[in-house]
Amino acid sequence: MAAAENRPLTSLRAFAAIWVIFSHITPNFTAQWTGASARMLRDGYMGVDVFFVLSGFILSVVYQPLRLAGTPRFFLKRILRLYPLNIAILLVLGVLSATIMPLGSWTDPHQLPLFILMLEGFKPWPVPAWNPVTWSVGVELACYACFPFVVIGLRRLPTGIVAALAALLLALSWWIQGFCLGWPCGWHGVARGMSSFWPGVVLGTLALRVPRCPPRWAGIGEVACVAGLLVVVAADRLRLVPVITGGLVFLLFSDAGVVSRVFRQHWIFWLGEISFSIYMLFGLLLPRMMSIETHLSHHFPPAAAIPMFIALYLAATIGLAHFTYVGIERPFRRLARPVPA
Repeated sequence: MAAAENRPLTSLRAFAAIWVIFSHITPNFTAQWTGASARMLRDGYMGVDVFFVLSGFILSVVYQPLRLAGTPRFFLKRILRLYPLNIAILLVLGVLSATIMPLGSWTDPHQLPLFILMLEGFKPWPVPAWNPVTWSVGVELACYACFPFVVIGLRRLPTGIVAALAALLLALSWWIQGFCLGWPCGWHGVARGMSSFWPGVVLGTLALRVPRCPPRWAGIGEVACVAGLLVVVAADRLRLVPVITGGLVFLLFSDAGVVSRVFRQHWIFWLGEISFSIYMLFGLLLPRMMSIETHLSHHFPPAAAIPMFIALYLAATIGLAHFTYVGIERPFRRLARPVPA
């Protein structure tokens, strides 16, 4: 049976998604929005690496009892988790491009098969068509292909070996990020994603074997990890983000500290639940809403126009994401039964 959902871990997905969104918003305001805050938000592409760590950790916890007989069901659940929303988005884009809103090269039919399968990230160069953010989903699909066999193998290892492997993979992640930082395609992008996903898997296995952290120490550790993330981003030491995220995720699993209590808030948890829809939609809405920012900038100074536009854009993205989560994601996720132990 699948483990119960950990609310703080789901909520962390919300912050990763919002951080990614801001990495795409802030470049539009480089003249008006400067300073450390703008740079830290522009580095939000590292939110993708946070997603990879989280995904590996959560899957490892949920599917720790997985047996070989359950692998077909596991793959079915992954397919139903990712593909329906992607296909629905591509269908809407195709209809719009063919009717009321021609999108030109952004709906290049020659690239459509790659984007249906979400494999465009394996090309050695970025493919600016359809919905480019799905490159990371394709890399995660490659991780899924190996996951059942890895998690079954990890179960056979002593706890000490698992702990040593987790430390080794985190160090390897730091090293790989040195030459793959921010890459969205090719072998660099694949190495970037896997260097974050697999430490999460091993940490998830380890978290199920060691005692839960006491509330006091969990709280101290969580705050230290959050502060550490802020420091490394401010200092432009971004290759440490997956490493510190691994520590934060490991501590949040105990669901005992002060950060966990904040992350249990219903509205944050709700944003975490719809974070995949947010991620899949935000890049499609942004260029089509920039005309609103132009209109606002004609009537208000930048200090007012930019926050107003961001609020409208986030509201539109989150509202549409809630609609697609309820109407597409959730129904398809319910089609597959839990993986048998």
